[in-house]
Amino acid sequence: MTDNVAQNEWYYSPEHGELCRVIETQTLWGETVCRVWLPGKDTVVRLPATRLRPVHEASVGTV
Repeated sequence: MTDNVAQNEWYYSPEHGELCRVIETQTLWGETVCRVWLPGKDTVVRLPATRLRPVHEASVGTV
C-alpha cells in the first residue's frame, strides 16, 4: 500500500490479523507512521502506513 492513508478510516493489518482504524498519521523523514486502534485487542499501536492494506483485501471472517 502507499503512504496515502486517511484518518478515521478502516484498514486491514496483516501483522495483527484484524481490521484497524487509523486515528492519527505523522510523516517523519519521509515515512508515514499511523497510530491505529485494534478493536479486537482494544489497544492502540504505531504502524508504518506501508504495512496497512485496504479493507477489501482483508480475509477476516471468510472461509
